[in-house]
Amino acid sequence: MFDFSNKVVLITGASYGFGEQFAYAFAEAGANLILTARSEDALTQVGKACEAKGASVCVVAGDVSNEADVNAVIQAGLQQLGKIDVLINNAGIADPRGVSAEQFDTETFNRIISVDLTGAFMYARECGRHMLERGSGSIVNICSIMASGGNENNVIGYAAAKGGLVNMTYQMGTEWADRGVRVNAVSPGFVVTEMTRPMLEAMGMDKWISSRTPMRRLGEVQEVTNAVMFLASDLASYITGLIYWSMVAPMPVMAPSKCPPFITHGIQIDRWCPALMSPFSRGPTGTKHSKAGFRAFTTRSQNPIRTTERLGELVRAPWALQRLYEALKRGRAAH
Repeated sequence: MFDFSNKVVLITGASYGFGEQFAYAFAEAGANLILTARSEDALTQVGKACEAKGASVCVVAGDVSNEADVNAVIQAGLQQLGKIDVLINNAGIADPRGVSAEQFDTETFNRIISVDLTGAFMYARECGRHMLERGSGSIVNICSIMASGGNENNVIGYAAAKGGLVNMTYQMGTEWADRGVRVNAVSPGFVVTEMTRPMLEAMGMDKWISSRTPMRRLGEVQEVTNAVMFLASDLASYITGLIYWSMVAPMPVMAPSKCPPFITHGIQIDRWCPALMSPFSRGPTGTKHSKAGFRAFTTRSQNPIRTTERLGELVRAPWALQRLYEALKRGRAAH
């Protein structure tokens, strides 16, 4: 489905869970890999499995919250493989204790922030510098449905970190768009991985969550992988600053909010759309509105990516066109 031949992909948190599956999928798609995680033994095994799939692999153990480790991983990868085309900011930790906000200790809160947010920032910043120098690159941050609003799951540190990562994606996606570097994110819903399995299965939450999910099931890792690979690929060459909410389910007491408007393929949508959005500005005063609430960006100066729309880029994302078409129909019906 995806072709990453001659591409170099850096994946953090690659020793297990999402990161391990991402590594296998990118290797099967022809990519060469830079893999990092704290667990050196497990990381080495993943690296060997990827080499067996034909990938050239650079394995470097490191802590994403340690700036020296971040720089060492990137430099080792560049020295061995020569470039970084894609960064998958996957590394993350959570606190499964279910401690309420008023009881949550500062040490644990700071640790979660340092890995899930600060570590992602440092990797994006350092890889971003390299990508900006080359004039091309793609960064995909792994966020979470927990970043979309409040809930009763008592995960204040994790929710704060992932919420920050969402806004970091918006900001970098805007700043770097016209210099050839795209920054997007995937926010998975409840998917069974090594990290989530104890909470979901041991506590019997898997069946309860499934009952509150439109598809009446938990997500599969491959379904998240597909979204990540699409955003990382050239098929998404005209998409940036997008948060793909994978499996938007009714969370318990999820605080309602209007998502920010998004721009994709040069068109901004003012209405809430959970799967496609970007925080770009509303455009200059006097920009024409249609009854459906659309605002077309027809010039380079009004478009963060600074290019005019090309038909090929539209064809590459038929699902986006379908969303736009459905929104247009709803707008016309409302008026």
